[in-house]
Amino acid sequence: MIGIAVIVAIGQTLTAGMENFWWRLLAMVVISLVLAWPLRLVMRASDRRLERKMQEDVRSRG
Repeated sequence: MIGIAVIVAIGQTLTAGMENFWWRLLAMVVISLVLAWPLRLVMRASDRRLERKMQEDVRSRG
């Protein structure tokens, strides 16, 4: 959820001067796609770390 808010805030800032709705919408879509890729990579790495930690906890209990 935080990632989406950050992407929208950055998109709003970068497209603030655009008057045409359709060009602004297109720019927002492009910005979202460009920014979503690194965010997805970060979240995937975070999920892997969390999964490893949970597996270590299970092993230490067993």
